[in-house]
Amino acid sequence: MHQPKGSLTFLLIGGIILLSGLCFAGEQKSLSIRPSFARNASATVSSGDDVNISLNAIPSFGNQMIFQIQNPPLHGTLSGLRTTSDHTAAVTYRHDGSKAPLTDEFTFRAQGTGQSMSESAYCTISIIPRPALINYDPPSLDFGALMISTKKQQNVTIVNRGGVTAEGRLILPQGFTAPLGDRYRLGEGESNTIVIEFDPMEERAYDGQATTQPSCEKSALQLHGFGISRFELKNVTPTEWEVRNLCEVPIRISCTGGEGWSLPSETSLPPHESRRLIFQQSDENGGTKNSIASNAVVHLSDGLSDREISLPPLMRFTPIVLHAVTPSDLGRIPIGGTTQVSFSLINRSEYPKHVTWQITSQSGGGADEPEVVDLNGGESREIRYDWKPSLPGDAVIRLTVSEGKSVKSVKSIRSTEQALVWKATVLPSTGTSTSRSSHGNQGVMEGQELPVEQCQDPTLTGAKVTPIPPVSGGSSVVLTSWLGTPTLLLQWDATEVDPSCFKVEENQLELMEPITIHNQALGVQPPKTKEVIIPYDVSLTKKQGNRQVLKLPGLSPGWHHLVLSQFHKDGGLAARSQFQIRVPEKSSWWSLLRMPLGIVLISSLFLLFRDLRKGNQG
Repeated sequence: MHQPKGSLTFLLIGGIILLSGLCFAGEQKSLSIRPSFARNASATVSSGDDVNISLNAIPSFGNQMIFQIQNPPLHGTLSGLRTTSDHTAAVTYRHDGSKAPLTDEFTFRAQGTGQSMSESAYCTISIIPRPALINYDPPSLDFGALMISTKKQQNVTIVNRGGVTAEGRLILPQGFTAPLGDRYRLGEGESNTIVIEFDPMEERAYDGQATTQPSCEKSALQLHGFGISRFELKNVTPTEWEVRNLCEVPIRISCTGGEGWSLPSETSLPPHESRRLIFQQSDENGGTKNSIASNAVVHLSDGLSDREISLPPLMRFTPIVLHAVTPSDLGRIPIGGTTQVSFSLINRSEYPKHVTWQITSQSGGGADEPEVVDLNGGESREIRYDWKPSLPGDAVIRLTVSEGKSVKSVKSIRSTEQALVWKATVLPSTGTSTSRSSHGNQGVMEGQELPVEQCQDPTLTGAKVTPIPPVSGGSSVVLTSWLGTPTLLLQWDATEVDPSCFKVEENQLELMEPITIHNQALGVQPPKTKEVIIPYDVSLTKKQGNRQVLKLPGLSPGWHHLVLSQFHKDGGLAARSQFQIRVPEKSSWWSLLRMPLGIVLISSLFLLFRDLRKGNQG
């Protein structure tokens, strides 16, 4: 009879594989319940600063967890551990301010009373470099008083005290420039000197602060200077003035304004020399052309700065005519009401006049500042004013109109002040009262601490729960299917319990808001979290003698905190336990080889049956 030797060889190899694995492989081990399980933590801190870090572990039914720092950080120091709850602790990390690296870490473990120590957990710390910080030396530059069109320079040193490169340009206030360049690029601790130049073009004070573009954190660089005129004036008589050149170059002085006066022609002044300017009326006898009542103003300029001098009014003076349009008795007016008063101004002269008027009243409603009216020669203008009293009683509204200005040294100068008066009775108001209501805040205020939410079956409240561990003689196996899907298989010694009365849930801790940086020296502010219970479908529960078997598929790789609840047939809770189970992230080499070996086994069986069939036919 023909013997298929090759097929028998393949059959023997496949049989060995089948008996050793039975298509599933898992490392059988004793169910080592790790009630002490520390969670990884993270924090963010600015370079050289400190931050409070909350360390967290899986709670153990109220048992106090003890935390231990295993490996300290390399670029910072840790304070002593502070217990904040039965399963949390806090520690303060202080960065040493070193430039690199930008991350640091330390490891810690947790342990419950009478329980084994957890595996190492990591706390990763991200180091934020200090932003660019520009300092100036000196922080203030004072250029003093400088004549217009002249320049003065001073140096300032820019230093980067931050942790990243500072790059940009100085933006200087008006009057200040950087003639040799205003740009900078500074690494940490680097410095650069910039020349600042003060070049005033106006006669005024220059005060400002330098800024940067782009904007960055910086100290203040204050710049001060004062632009002064290139010439000065000295009054000799009411109609004579002396002008002096203060600078090192010649200047030219021109005069404008002074209506009714003959002005000197443009005057050239050599450096540091003086000239006397004499002003004369165009009509010495005070003819009709000289009918301006106020002082004449003459403007002197060298092209960069201006000065004003005042000349006496011309001899002839024709006052304006003031006339009331609104009757003098306004009657009764309630508080809050508005009454219009009108008056007219008439310029009888043929030349313009500059007039000011102001309304005042002891009952309020008057003008805060005088109003100005410019009247052309022969012009008549009616002016209306809305008067709104604020105090009850008899009121007097007074209008004051002024023109001209007295000068003691000239006897012929005149000024006028005219007035009109209106009377009224201001009635008190019957105003209504207002009420305000206060409403309490509703809802949750911003920044309020929210309570920790914990999902729990209300039917289990008050039930007697067996402490950890509730089972004995247990084991756990993580099986991998042909396609690499992990499945958890739990076995333990159990009493007479209905196999269908089991429930498996996973306890996960979720953040209710992003973790923020806490720099408080005292106290710990852990992130706001809530516990979320996720139920799982139990695909298979069965009894094998006194052993209970539970199959849980679909677990993702990583650590899982599972809660196993066991119920009586009447629905009462019998026992509850916590399990820390780790599902490998990658399948073992044996799991990866099972599929090809299974294919080889099936192929060997097919060849064996084919050879046996051919042998029988032969």
